[in-house]
Amino acid sequence: MLRRAGIGDDRQWHLMATSRDSVSRDPARVPFAAYPLHPAACARIIGDYATLCVETSGPRMADSLRRAGIDARWVLPPAQQHRELQPGEIVMEMSANAVLSAPVFITRTLGSGVILQLSRTLQMRRSEIDRYFIELPDQVT
Repeated sequence: MLRRAGIGDDRQWHLMATSRDSVSRDPARVPFAAYPLHPAACARIIGDYATLCVETSGPRMADSLRRAGIDARWVLPPAQQHRELQPGEIVMEMSANAVLSAPVFITRTLGSGVILQLSRTLQMRRSEIDRYFIELPDQVT
């Protein structure tokens, strides 16, 4: 089933999210009532009547982001799926770089050939993984 879902069966690189309530300990986590599920399903999860478990492969998720044009790198070491992620723990980094010509006021002072190199890094943490698991079921989206 994991292979059919496109995430492979090498579970040492898989990451899981469950419906255990940790919203009170991590304010960045989205409450289950806000998930795009039927209200009755949300109520069952909140009341511990039902559970929810979602699993993905970190490196495969990074690969799919790279195919979409986003420079992504999975940073969480393998074999982490059996423990709960800590609030603020980084699982993936995405970066973007751009090289631009320097503005005229800089080239007047320093001469021609001066360029600006801009770099940005976005770090994905637990709350973003939760959003990915629940809110983005279609990777193409």
